[in-house]
Amino acid sequence: MLETIIKTLIFIAAAFAGVIYYKKTKSEKHNVIRVLIAVMLLVMLLSYLIPGSMVDYNYGTVNDDVVIPMNLAGLFTSFSTALNLSISMILYIGIIAIFYAILKKSGKYEDVVNTIAYKFRNNKSLFIVLTIFILGLVSIFTGEIVVMLAFVPLLISVIRRLGYSKETSIVSTVGAILLGQAGTIYANYMNNALKMEYTENILIKVIISAIVLVFLIAFVLLFNKKPVVEKELTKPNNKKVLPIFITFGVVFVILIMGFIPWQTFFGFKGFEEFLTSIRKTEFMGVSVFDAFIGNSSTTAPFGTWQLINAGVLFIFVDLILAIIYKVFSIETLIDGVKKAAPYMAITVLSYIIVVLVMNSGIFYTLTMGLTKAAVNIFTVGTTAIISALSVSEYTYASNFSLVAISSSKYFSQSPENLKLISIAFQSIYNLFLIISPVSLLLLFGLQFNNVKFKDWIKYIYKFFIVLFVTVLIIIKIMLEGFDIVGIIALSLLVVAIILIILMKLAFSKKIVLKVVEDEPVKESKAVVKTAEEVVEKPVVKKVSSKKPATKKTTNKKTTKK
Repeated sequence: MLETIIKTLIFIAAAFAGVIYYKKTKSEKHNVIRVLIAVMLLVMLLSYLIPGSMVDYNYGTVNDDVVIPMNLAGLFTSFSTALNLSISMILYIGIIAIFYAILKKSGKYEDVVNTIAYKFRNNKSLFIVLTIFILGLVSIFTGEIVVMLAFVPLLISVIRRLGYSKETSIVSTVGAILLGQAGTIYANYMNNALKMEYTENILIKVIISAIVLVFLIAFVLLFNKKPVVEKELTKPNNKKVLPIFITFGVVFVILIMGFIPWQTFFGFKGFEEFLTSIRKTEFMGVSVFDAFIGNSSTTAPFGTWQLINAGVLFIFVDLILAIIYKVFSIETLIDGVKKAAPYMAITVLSYIIVVLVMNSGIFYTLTMGLTKAAVNIFTVGTTAIISALSVSEYTYASNFSLVAISSSKYFSQSPENLKLISIAFQSIYNLFLIISPVSLLLLFGLQFNNVKFKDWIKYIYKFFIVLFVTVLIIIKIMLEGFDIVGIIALSLLVVAIILIILMKLAFSKKIVLKVVEDEPVKESKAVVKTAEEVVEKPVVKKVSSKKPATKKTTNKKTTKK
């Protein structure tokens, strides 16, 4: 009893200190990290207040109403577990950071950004559309969101160079990846757990993805501020930037080839057979490929890649670029690691929250309390929301949520029930990642652009509400058909969206007309003023310069006489 009281007092003191730190810290550089610390402390506090539920996976039993407080000792063990879970992500972030450190050290990175921005200087909207669609399509067909992180800094830099705001650059890159994931056709773990083929519900997923991406493009182009270029875009010097462009292009293609599941989608086994044949070439009983490139744990055939394979690819890319631009040094490596440090901290903190939520049993208490009453779009959707706000990785989120859903007596293996769970959970979970305080990709974007989390919520919440309502209506209609409720809801939504767009266009037109009316007046005043100055000043100077001269000459003549 005494031990529990002491631990409770220590925890309260730590929580109080964390709140004071959060309020008093003036530096906004690590605002994202402070948000994660606040969420972590909140989870620890809830573990004292909400009884947990633990699942015995061996026997399938649930032990509920057990208070499992997460104290400081538990926080330390959670840190150790989180580090093990996130090690591949941490290494990938470090390798990508070194990649960009090499580019900046070469002195050619800004030339690359300026070259792309210059090419799209007259078609800025086209660059936004291409960025959103390409990143969204990659998410749809690969089911991966972290791997495209390698291109996000470059794309954000170009979008900012074109004159768009920080928030616009984040929503056009990170937002496109997350929303594309909402309708990915390759949700591997979910499909395996529910014993579903990837081809099932593929049409619904593609429709959801297409709608959310079109909504995103409309939001960026119609409801964001027009781009204002601070510095005029001039044609940059393109010397020695070709290797960097080739690198980005080749790496992008290789990553797409590596992460699209060729055998699952198309039944194509050519890449596996090709790699197996290469590995057969041996010297003194050792595979030449394994000796110089890597064995099966680090290299895999296209279609079966994991994050570690992408990391190995970037290690080779880093070495090649460092040799080409002669910037290979310890200083470059240290600079890259320093740049990666905040993102590594964000990753570890996010995974600590996952561990705390699961070890405390809070997650199962909340989700099982919902699914115990029914398994429908409301309970599955709410489970997805709880998952998105506490668990940052889709694999873990879907695993934990399916345990909670399948424990309900209302759960069944009927096709309708499985379709509901698959579509509703995947769409709503990924949609809520664009506002979640533990969403890794979103937090990376905020950290990169130094945007506060609360400012991001102010920027995105209206669009998010419209998108969320739209997705719910689409899911309801796709799963239950066009009943009277679905038709009315869809009609009201379409009318509301049209009215919002018309109001926006009318408001923009009014502003343009006002500017056009005011500009000629200001210009004419400026012209008159300048003309007066031009006319008056020379006349005054001529008069004043001639008069004294005539007086002096006359005086001299009269004196002589």
